[in-house]
Amino acid sequence: MTQELPFHDKTAGCFSGRLAGSPAPFANALEVLHPGDPKAQLQAWIDQTAERISAGGHTRDHEHARMDDDEMVGLCRRARLSEPDIAAELLILISEGAESALQYEAAEGLGDRFRRAAEATVTRLSRR
Repeated sequence: MTQELPFHDKTAGCFSGRLAGSPAPFANALEVLHPGDPKAQLQAWIDQTAERISAGGHTRDHEHARMDDDEMVGLCRRARLSEPDIAAELLILISEGAESALQYEAAEGLGDRFRRAAEATVTRLSRR
């Protein structure tokens, strides 16, 4: 079972309040959820994205559960993936492709297909 990121509970509210009153960026929320463990943070991003896709692209934290290119490259670098720029680009493209596919096919199974592709990408680019 995937642990939900706590964007709307009191802990996240306090955390986001410390960031100039704006919602916490997703990358910071991942760090709060898995401090000092970038591999777990990357897996949490995969899990949350798969859940969003499985829900048809709509979850209560839809706007917050995204990372920009630089944040994803940084996360891939900290997770010690080889070629972090390419890893980030692949992960973002896979997620965007799955979200685009929601326009043409049912969400059922699409989140799982995204998860398998993203996890295979991480496995393939993990340093041994």
